Amino acid sequence: MLGVRDALRTCSRAYAPSGGVSFVDLCAYRTHTAPAMSTDEYAVNFPRYCRNCSGIGGHKTDPARMPTDCPDCYGRSLCGRCATELPAYAAVCPSCGWRVFEAADALPGANFV
Repeated sequence: MLGVRDALRTCSRAYAPSGGVSFVDLCAYRTHTAPAMSTDEYAVNFPRYCRNCSGIGGHKTDPARMPTDCPDCYGRSLCGRCATELPAYAAVCPSCGWRVFEAADALPGANFV
């Protein structure tokens, strides 16, 4: 588990090149430092998560290939966690901080299938 400064530094490099702290930084900090949610807690906190891909945003049928977009969420430009409409080609949801193809932001235990 990362400390507060390490988590913010890691997230700032990844999401805020200017070095400022954004909502996404804080959400990523929460992801890095918070204890993992149970499946039931996730479903209560994110009731609109995609049931087709478990909120991960896609499917991976061949380990050597890139994942394909989930036709029920990311393939329709919707967040896999909160179902908010995403800007074109967005990799991070502006509403909840969800990151496409990140298992840490999906239903606990979710992975590409």
